[in-house]
Amino acid sequence: MTDPRSVANLILDEADLLGLAITNLSLQKLLYFAHVRSLTRHGRGLVPGCFEAWQFGPVHPVVYRSFKSAEGNAIGFRATARDALSGQAKPLPPVMDDETRCIAAETVVTLGRLPAGTLVSMSHAPGGPWDHIVNKSRSSVALGMRISDDVIKRLSRFHVAAIKETPSDVELPQDAPFAGD
Repeated sequence: MTDPRSVANLILDEADLLGLAITNLSLQKLLYFAHVRSLTRHGRGLVPGCFEAWQFGPVHPVVYRSFKSAEGNAIGFRATARDALSGQAKPLPPVMDDETRCIAAETVVTLGRLPAGTLVSMSHAPGGPWDHIVNKSRSSVALGMRISDDVIKRLSRFHVAAIKETPSDVELPQDAPFAGD
């Protein structure tokens, strides 16, 4: 698996090609849905680490920290790494894996034009992974509110229902990146 910040940079590059302005909130959901697509299609995640159930849906903490300075604005920069010896910022390696590049591009094409609020609603699908972890935390321990890949694989089918409940003024593509891919 590739560094999640590199995949986030790739998603931003794909959005730039389409002329789309992406906020940190939208980036988090696009990265999550690309991860879901990879899990449902290939049985393995797109990025290492866990997504967490935050107030506005699944968030990858490493990617969030890299882009939080953009606040609610369109992201106009790319995540970088820090050189362990000098502490200087250095570029992250680009994503070279064709499968990852394809999934990122498909996700941006199919979901990148949706408003952040719609992406949040889709990620909050009743019975879906985020909903499961939030509800679990009300009655038992949900360590760090982590959404495991097993939970995503098992419950991502509920994202399809969320698409069907999206307001009619939002055009959704037929090839959504969820269960059934």
